[in-house]
Amino acid sequence: SLRISGFGTIGINHARVDEVTPSSPGYATPSDQSSLQYRRDTKLAVQARYSATPTLKAVTQVMVKSTPDGDYEPVVEWAFAKWSPAPTLSFRIGRVGAPLFLVSDSREVGYTSLQVRPPIDVYGQVPVTYMDGADVSYQFDLGGMAMTTTLFGGSASSDYATYRSVNSGTLISEFQLRNVLGGYVTLASPKIGRAHV
Repeated sequence: SLRISGFGTIGINHARVDEVTPSSPGYATPSDQSSLQYRRDTKLAVQARYSATPTLKAVTQVMVKSTPDGDYEPVVEWAFAKWSPAPTLSFRIGRVGAPLFLVSDSREVGYTSLQVRPPIDVYGQVPVTYMDGADVSYQFDLGGMAMTTTLFGGSASSDYATYRSVNSGTLISEFQLRNVLGGYVTLASPKIGRAHV
């Protein structure tokens, strides 16, 4: 009834000239560009799933990754209980992955995308990766395809590096999202894969 899994990503970058540096929105740019940089793209996560009953599960995911100021710290990304009174209906409460992305969910796993980092035009708009709240999902068949509708609500907060200078260092701001309500539809088909609306 207990399952442990995880993943890791190792990423190394280097700038050959001082005027150019790899960077990401919300993360501090290293002051020393002469050495190899690994903090921004290197991550390690462990996930535990416990099935108390056939309909009640608990899931926790802890990830060690770079913080906006350049340190390494463990972060609880997921910590929720899931109740499925029917195969097509489920309720979750606790800390879940924030369903706020506009194209797809990479969920910190780099190999799901062709590019090294997700495009900032999309993922740079929402600086949070998890949300404390609840959601409900209902799945039904639609012409041979599986359609899942989800409604969610909660709040989220995240640190964000907004400025860096040689003299004052990195300025860390905190983003807070309160009373977030929303929904989305997922359509899964053997022919087209998965699509989010």
